[in-house]
Amino acid sequence: MSGRRPERDYYYDLTLDEIRRGLALTPLERLQRLDELRRFVIMLREAPTVHPQVAEPSPGLYPPKPSD
Repeated sequence: MSGRRPERDYYYDLTLDEIRRGLALTPLERLQRLDELRRFVIMLREAPTVHPQVAEPSPGLYPPKPSD
């Protein structure tokens, strides 16, 4: 493994409060949460890459700007 993150990798930072709540979970609840996160990451990695396009606003949506 190269140590570089893949371009589409995801990460999330936890707050101290979130860590404390996680420690209060039962082992089964921890495994269920881990499985939910695993499924979510798989779903994101399998999703097609979307490249946003810059679009001009439709001329009928906004009134013309007043001229000075």
